[in-house]
Amino acid sequence: MSHLGRNFFTILWKNFVLRKRHWVITLMEIFIPTLLFYGISFVNNKANKLPDDPLRVIFPPQTEANIFESAFINHDVVNIAYTPANDFTNTIIENVKNMMRHIVKSRPYKSDNLNDNLNITSCTSEDELEKYFAKLYGNTTESNYIGYGIVFTNTDPTNFHYKLRSTSTPWNTAILFPHSGYNKESTDQYIFQGFIALQLAVDKAFIQLVTNSTPAYEAILQQFPLEKFNDAIKDTIRLFVPLVAVVSFVIFLQYLVKRIVEEKQSGIKELMKMMGLKTWMIWTGWMLNFMMVSTIISISITFFLCYDFTGRGGVFMYTHWSLVLLMFVFFSITMVAFSFIISAFFYRPTFAMNFSTVILMFPYFILRNLKNVPMIIQILLSIILPTIALENCFSVMFVFEKTRNTLSWSTIFSDGVGGNGISVGMIFIIFILDSILYTMIAWYVDSIFPGPYGRSKPWYYIFQWILPKNVKDSSDFKQYNSSDKRNFEAAPANVKVGIKIDNLCKVMPNNVVAVDNVNLDIYKGEITALLGHNGAGKTTTMSIITGMFSPTSGAVYVDNYNIFERMDDFRSSLGLCPQHNLLFTYLTVEEHLIFFGLLKGMSASEAKTDGLKLLNLMKMINKKDVLVPKLSGGMKRKLSLSIALIGNPKVLMLDEPTSGMDPESRREVWDMLLKLRGQRTIIITTHFMEEADVLGDRIAIMDHGRIQCYGTTLFLKKLYGTGYQLTIMKENANDVDSITSYIKSSGVDAEMKSSFSGQVTYALKQEQSHMFPKLFKRLEDNKFLLGIKGMGIACTTMEEVFLKVGELTRNLPAKSSRPSRGQTLHRDNSPENLSNERIKGLTLLVQQFKCLFHKKTLYSLRKWIGTCTFVVIASLMVLHHMRTDILDLLPPKEEPPLQLRLSAYSQVSLNTFIGSNQTKNPVLKRFKHLVTGEGSSVTQLYGSDMLLRLQNESINNIEHYEKHMIVAGEFDSKTAKGLFSTIPIHAIPIVLNLVTQSILQSNPKTSSHKIHITNHPLNIYTNECKANAKGEIIFVAISPILISMQWAVLIPLAMLILVSDCITFPLTERVSNAKQIQLMTGVPHVVYYLS
Repeated sequence: MSHLGRNFFTILWKNFVLRKRHWVITLMEIFIPTLLFYGISFVNNKANKLPDDPLRVIFPPQTEANIFESAFINHDVVNIAYTPANDFTNTIIENVKNMMRHIVKSRPYKSDNLNDNLNITSCTSEDELEKYFAKLYGNTTESNYIGYGIVFTNTDPTNFHYKLRSTSTPWNTAILFPHSGYNKESTDQYIFQGFIALQLAVDKAFIQLVTNSTPAYEAILQQFPLEKFNDAIKDTIRLFVPLVAVVSFVIFLQYLVKRIVEEKQSGIKELMKMMGLKTWMIWTGWMLNFMMVSTIISISITFFLCYDFTGRGGVFMYTHWSLVLLMFVFFSITMVAFSFIISAFFYRPTFAMNFSTVILMFPYFILRNLKNVPMIIQILLSIILPTIALENCFSVMFVFEKTRNTLSWSTIFSDGVGGNGISVGMIFIIFILDSILYTMIAWYVDSIFPGPYGRSKPWYYIFQWILPKNVKDSSDFKQYNSSDKRNFEAAPANVKVGIKIDNLCKVMPNNVVAVDNVNLDIYKGEITALLGHNGAGKTTTMSIITGMFSPTSGAVYVDNYNIFERMDDFRSSLGLCPQHNLLFTYLTVEEHLIFFGLLKGMSASEAKTDGLKLLNLMKMINKKDVLVPKLSGGMKRKLSLSIALIGNPKVLMLDEPTSGMDPESRREVWDMLLKLRGQRTIIITTHFMEEADVLGDRIAIMDHGRIQCYGTTLFLKKLYGTGYQLTIMKENANDVDSITSYIKSSGVDAEMKSSFSGQVTYALKQEQSHMFPKLFKRLEDNKFLLGIKGMGIACTTMEEVFLKVGELTRNLPAKSSRPSRGQTLHRDNSPENLSNERIKGLTLLVQQFKCLFHKKTLYSLRKWIGTCTFVVIASLMVLHHMRTDILDLLPPKEEPPLQLRLSAYSQVSLNTFIGSNQTKNPVLKRFKHLVTGEGSSVTQLYGSDMLLRLQNESINNIEHYEKHMIVAGEFDSKTAKGLFSTIPIHAIPIVLNLVTQSILQSNPKTSSHKIHITNHPLNIYTNECKANAKGEIIFVAISPILISMQWAVLIPLAMLILVSDCITFPLTERVSNAKQIQLMTGVPHVVYYLS
């Protein structure tokens, strides 16, 4: 297996172990969606009641009397205004009034006085008509009042044109087809709110006026046959299915986002990259990790949605199961790619997890309720959010389900209603494009914002391949930038530079210079110790070299190439032991070594063998099967060091490798590192001066981000040391001068450094070391005379060198923006400010509560963005759902006028059935002429039952029946019947217009006369008329069951988001053991949780 393939296999193995160790979460991820969709399937099977035979419901014909009787059934008072008022229009309105008279008189609850129930008035203009209704209805709260305006726009009898303007809304004049399936609500609205009755009355009155006779034919309306099927419960299920699907996958996605950001926050992701893992492998590993489970979920969901358990049909009866499965698979891939974007922008796992939920769910709840959205907007929203794409895909599938059309691979690019709307195939393409787009964005953002660890690339790095490269040789740079080269020891001629650091600089976001123009040569085969106080810049320097941090400027060269330009090449030969233990919580000790060994190119057997050897050297063989959280601090440190050593890297970067180890373990590590000397280039940082003295071939001391000195231990001790220290123990504490005089009389230049408690210390110069034997002999011979009990001499230690460098640095003028270590906190310890009295009882509890509450307040204020975000989002989610009721109280939106003609549906290929027992029926002839003129083909039937033909068509060719047949006509000697489909929203007034025009033109005197009608709803409600507007919208009310379901999902989700912020702080304190420390001070549990 190639190295690339082995690395890819390794990341898959790691993710598999993660799944295995968290098997409960994996089972829940599969079980919860499966259980939810099983419930949906169960409800669907109980609700499904398929007919025993394929025949359709035959609706009774609606005669003119039936039409008038059904009008205004929900309204007590009808107000009609018309304009203009002239002899022609007055005559028409008078006839309309006579036809409408028996409507109101037939109501048992209405007054016998016509003027009490029907009010008709004239207006001089259309503007005055609008003002009339605005005044009449603008401030009323009566929901049983309705008004109609009749605007005669053309009173020429040959081209008669009028508009009906209703105060009832909405009429959906901006759209022609419903969003899904049958549309009985619009048909009922046209009938029961009196639009059809008023249209029929005006048309008949016009015909009577221009023909001067009563029409010879009666207009009859009849609905197309429909299948014996009640879609009420299934409609609710179909609205609920997308919501459950989105919630199931979003909850599943939270775990993925959390894991990705955790690896990014802890630095383990960058450590894996240092060990040779490519970024795309990490992304692909997570993709497959998610898809392994989501594919199982998709299969189970598809099974419950498509399988017919009872013979009554599944949720998807007409959609091929492979399309449903593919939809979920594409959606899963897109959601993973979207999670990559979320993880690229955030460094805090909890916040990223909550944000991913909000960004996917909150816009979804808003946008899924939007109707009449143009297709281009739907496509754009689908590209931006995968949840909207899934909602649109479900919507198209349910259109096929409601229209009983088969959705298969051959119809994948059909919208289900015969138009050019959005289709399942288009959504699939969007899913694929989204996955590619999201992945590219995540890759780019992760490259320029890698997080707390990792080297960020410039924003223009994707264009660098076209930019000229500025290649420099490392020999062009100066060796050191220090003004005092005496602090740096010249290198021997026989050593080779392993790592060359040139003018390295790092400025933190708060403008603190962490690394200030560092120049340093690290030699091959040597151990270089990097010393410095806390915050001196040691770890930052090492992190920059390893690529965990990006430098502000400068370069690092290895084998004459800049590692920042070829970081992958450098990392292939690098072993890193970081300052903090970057370990997986779900891998054992042995699995860690195998994992990183595989990443470094070893085979599985080699990695296991080498790992066991290292564990033996570290004396951890008995811990090989133990998970990391169960290891002690020292054991974790040994494991981090073992990870750095596995694979025999050429370069070792060890940042405080023995921190937390006991003395015995530390000595063992020293021996092991000394054995590696000469074989590897090693950089080590430590705070143990003895460790640096023992291990370091060369030692560099940093202070304030700069290298202050660099050389061997002998060089540094000679440079900064005070020579030797002579310590004398005296019998008489006051007799110091005699000893000092005696030492100086020996010719040795001694300087007294300290004198206390019978002990005096002198500093002796190294240059006079040849005189020391004579001095010691004289002191030994005269020790009783001088009162000396004992004496000893010591050479300068590395600790003294280190302190000396720090002292000299503090005396220099500051050249860095780093805070000075000389700044100290002074406390007034005067007795009057001290008190031994302690508060107790209730006063102590109050003080503890105040202190804890203040601590939480400070946390919230310093994390105010996150706190406000959670509160605002949870509030907005609830307010948005209240929007459904609020919008019902708002004035209706103004709707555009729509001329009711068959040609309005010319976007589909129309076909009209025409039947009659009379071959020369004049009304049939005119009807055929009108529909062909509107762009429809005609199928003419003679001597056959029209309803039977329509039934057969709906059974044998359901797609043609649903999409292309809008109206039909059947005629005899006395009646003209117009049949209409309930799928198009405006089919019933269109067919009535065709029928009345056919009756009009069947008279030879008026054969060229035309009737045109426009539906132009009024928009006259003021803010005080909200109740009225709500009362009128009786045909578009949302199902109470659906509202209850949405509230049942939304409220817990909003509370989950709100509570997730509340538990973050106590959870953080519990994990960090800060809670335990507070309780140990005596704080009661009740006070802690109340605060």
